[in-house]
Amino acid sequence: MLIMGLIFNKSVNREEPIRIVIDRKNQNHKLNEELFAHIKGPLSIAGFMDMSVSSKSSDAEKSLQVADFISWAIFRKYEMKDESFYGMISFMIEYEEMITLH
Repeated sequence: MLIMGLIFNKSVNREEPIRIVIDRKNQNHKLNEELFAHIKGPLSIAGFMDMSVSSKSSDAEKSLQVADFISWAIFRKYEMKDESFYGMISFMIEYEEMITLH
């Protein structure tokens, strides 16, 4: 849903390479391959040709540490009603949608 939202809002450019890195917490190779295919599918349908999906440890990939902080700050906003950390990143958020599961 996130990828399709970014494509719909034109937050990503089809002409630029897309590099997605997933935390290597899950060591199950089959599940990782299924996840990679699930991510690449919408990008391919949307016309992205230069894309890659890989998994790395957060120790090796600093951007994963940033993603963890961002997701934690958003979690705190919605689950704990604490926007103190969210305020540090809110000016950079282009697209936000609350999705609830019932």
